[in-house]
Amino acid sequence: SSDNMTILTTRVPAAERREQIIAATLNLLARTSVESLTTRELASELGLTQPALFRHFRNRDALLLAVVEHAREELEKIVVAILDGGRPAVEQLGALGQALLEQVERQPGLPRLLFASATRSAGEVRDALRHVVAMQAALVGELVRQGQREGDVDAAVAAGTAATLFVGMLQALVLRWEIAARREPLAE
Repeated sequence: SSDNMTILTTRVPAAERREQIIAATLNLLARTSVESLTTRELASELGLTQPALFRHFRNRDALLLAVVEHAREELEKIVVAILDGGRPAVEQLGALGQALLEQVERQPGLPRLLFASATRSAGEVRDALRHVVAMQAALVGELVRQGQREGDVDAAVAAGTAATLFVGMLQALVLRWEIAARREPLAE
């Protein structure tokens, strides 16, 4: 396509090219499984050669790690915006769940990466994803504790358990959405 030719023939700063590659990876993951994602297919999608792709990411795992890091940075922006709102903790918790589901709708390749990497036995990508999920759970736990201090959450609720259930509920909703071939809006 002419878009691919523009990408190929236009000199782009390295940081911008890396962002293009990450975005293209997420777009490709929305259409294909992690297992079948190849650097050859990704390079073709971008109108690049594989060696040009490898100038930015040494291998497929380095690229997937960058995708996870990008998702973590996006999550951080979402969290900062929610926490800066000055709303009660329970409202912040609802806003967090809504924002996370909206992020998945915008980038449906993320759950594919999460669920596929969860079954791997080891690796930096799995560790990075585990860290992102742990960040989510820690934030939810803190919001539950804050809600308890504000009197909106029963003091008998175990914050860690509530966090595990909340994050698990979101993951289950995303998995159900994936299984249903994303036919209905997830965030609703």
